[in-house]
Amino acid sequence: MLLKRPFQNNIKFISSNEISDIQNSDLIIVCVGLFASAEEKAKYKTSDKTGRNIQSFKNYPLIKQIAQEIKKYALHSNVLMITNQSDMMSELARTILPKQNVYGVGCYLDTLRFKKIFSQLTHSPFEAIKATILGFHDQSMFLDKSSFSCLYPFNQTKDIIQTALHQTILRGKELSDMQKDIHHPSINSGSSKLPAAALFNIVESYTQKNTPLCIPLNRVLCNEEKERYELDFSFGAQLMCQITHKEIKPIPTQLNISDINLLKQGLRDFEQNFNSFNITYFDINR
Repeated sequence: MLLKRPFQNNIKFISSNEISDIQNSDLIIVCVGLFASAEEKAKYKTSDKTGRNIQSFKNYPLIKQIAQEIKKYALHSNVLMITNQSDMMSELARTILPKQNVYGVGCYLDTLRFKKIFSQLTHSPFEAIKATILGFHDQSMFLDKSSFSCLYPFNQTKDIIQTALHQTILRGKELSDMQKDIHHPSINSGSSKLPAAALFNIVESYTQKNTPLCIPLNRVLCNEEKERYELDFSFGAQLMCQITHKEIKPIPTQLNISDINLLKQGLRDFEQNFNSFNITYFDINR
């Protein structure tokens, strides 16, 4: 269906089955994905201790093909990766596309989840909580305490923060388990509404003037971060970015010693997981 009428701020949505229509795009959002069956989940259980890597096994060939098409038609576009696992799929896309142009949505969703959980635990207004989750879209995530603030007494928040963070990590796994094929009669995909809301905020900031948005996205580390924190990694992590009209720009992230250690550990774990995933993937699909 072709939607020819303009939406707010003269934005038009054009539906197409031709991949070549992405030619010369400024921003490409990748939110396609395949769903694993119960049989497939059981088959990969021994090589998928997290219960989430099966999403990458299913989406690997699809994202690889799409990245190759983007390279062909829109090499210099910004690419926003929503497909799960977003950290893993972002890194896969970077093996084909310019590394600095690929961004993954993961910890932005976790930030919104954390704020909701924290507001429920403290009975605080959601809007009064300023919080940012950084690191990785898994158990390596951490709260950027330098930007955290709320109406709740700070000296009483330490244990609550840890509880909210733990529940945020569990929530991601829970939603992954809920996912079913879109054609399944008992579909219950709990991971669709929040990404849609997050995506609205991102698209609004990217397409409109004077609506900047500062959020964490999976991106390659900038030179300043590598030098300041002695991070010798080529892989990306969830760190701060600013989205403005037709631009996504990394913001050098201020981290304390504890956060630096968590980030280093997360990068090491991800590097090992990504490398072993590629080996396992090819072994399974021979």
